[in-house]
Amino acid sequence: MNRQYPIGKSTFNPHYSEESLHSAVSYLEGFPHILSERLAEISKASLGNTYRLGGWNIAQIVHHLADSHSNALIRFKWTLTENEPTIKAYNEKAWAELPDAQNDNLEPSLQMLKGIHSRLVALLRGLEGHSYKRRFYHPESNEWVCLDQLLFQYEWHSKHHLKHIDIAINDPQ
Repeated sequence: MNRQYPIGKSTFNPHYSEESLHSAVSYLEGFPHILSERLAEISKASLGNTYRLGGWNIAQIVHHLADSHSNALIRFKWTLTENEPTIKAYNEKAWAELPDAQNDNLEPSLQMLKGIHSRLVALLRGLEGHSYKRRFYHPESNEWVCLDQLLFQYEWHSKHHLKHIDIAINDPQ
């Protein structure tokens, strides 16, 4: 098993169905609950477990999810309210080393995810299909990203890190 990409790398099929779009939104709606249930099963001592050598521990993953998904909400909003904005990239590895991400109190990050996903889902469910074709420029990857691609990327991102947590719980490194 590839511990870095246990569900594979993110891919985007521009020929998606309306059903897969709705399914991605529904997954994001339920993700904070799925994550909270998974974390309720583990001990506080397990929060330091990693999924691979050199990888983040469970606590860092949860804090990263809150950071990353808050950036996603802002990217959706910028793209819906500005004409092809250039988004602000951030150094996720450096953020994962900050004191708030080294903390084993997951409740603030879980509450953030719950609120962010609630707002994001309300936003996405209110969009018309053509809005998903709005795009932003990502200066780090040097590419244009449409909102449909961003939606599927964050569905993948949620599943990707949930699998990391599962590995860190069941087969830590």
